[in-house]
Amino acid sequence: MKIFNGLVLALGVSFMPLHNATALPAAAAGKFALDVGRGVLVDLISDAIKEMNFVTPAALVDQKKQLAELQARVADLQQKLTQSKDSSPDVVWMREGLVKLQALYAQAQDRTSILEKELALLRKIQLDKPTVQPRLDFQVSYVTRKPKSSTSVAFGNGSVLQSGDLYKVIFTPKQDAYIYVFQLDSANKLEVLFPVKEVDGFMLNHVNPVKAGKTYFLPKEDISYPLDTQTGSEQIYFIASSEPDTVLEHLAKLLEQARKQQRAPAEKLIQAQLMQVMKTKGFAALVNDSDSQPVQWQEQGQHFSTLQQRLKDLCQGCVQVMSFEHR
Repeated sequence: MKIFNGLVLALGVSFMPLHNATALPAAAAGKFALDVGRGVLVDLISDAIKEMNFVTPAALVDQKKQLAELQARVADLQQKLTQSKDSSPDVVWMREGLVKLQALYAQAQDRTSILEKELALLRKIQLDKPTVQPRLDFQVSYVTRKPKSSTSVAFGNGSVLQSGDLYKVIFTPKQDAYIYVFQLDSANKLEVLFPVKEVDGFMLNHVNPVKAGKTYFLPKEDISYPLDTQTGSEQIYFIASSEPDTVLEHLAKLLEQARKQQRAPAEKLIQAQLMQVMKTKGFAALVNDSDSQPVQWQEQGQHFSTLQQRLKDLCQGCVQVMSFEHR
């Protein structure tokens, strides 16, 4: 997570004339750089640093490095402003802006310190967990049908679905567990399919933990997801754990908040973080289940059934990824 790339770049480019000059002939450019830099830093603190309670250790090291680079550039400008006898309005504004920028920089340093402590605590919690955890067992199926069709078919990795097709996810846990299902659509937008309280005004009340032996339908037994007109590759991520995955839950909550508040930069950052977390998990595969019994449901007055596949011996927090083509 390159927290300060935009600011370091903006300041770095506009500092170059000042770095090579003893006076301040580029005061207007410097004023603009401070204005842009302060705005970028404010956005980063409000949209990311204050709300992002989880970063990877590598990202934190990168963040600290960029903070150090920013500090060096700010110190260089501070020295040049101190030595300058220029009292033009632009230079006066730059001096005032630099004070505000340094205050924001102090906030970023404080947040970095908090993140270091949180990462240390998270690592301690992970190390204190038992090394041997029970495996999980699920029956899972992905089914699709054409609108008004009375026949549903299973689909899986490499399947091709058409715009307008209807599809749903069905799973039955063999033991109580915590389930997290996400879909990355062809527009590169990550959606939470489970747990979720409602979708497009339909109350679902899909909550964790899920109960052993109960069959769950996503989005709902009598409702299917429709494929829109945006074509491309799509992936569904199915994650299970015997305990709550607090990191996934927190990031999913932040993603929902960012979208409701229409804060695109924060949404992009949080989605990238969620994807990174899922990529670090172990992978699981679906296999045919000879003991599977047909799962039946009704939708729009028609009866459907399917045989489920099995996610056997699913490791804690592992993810099963199902990719299909939307054409």
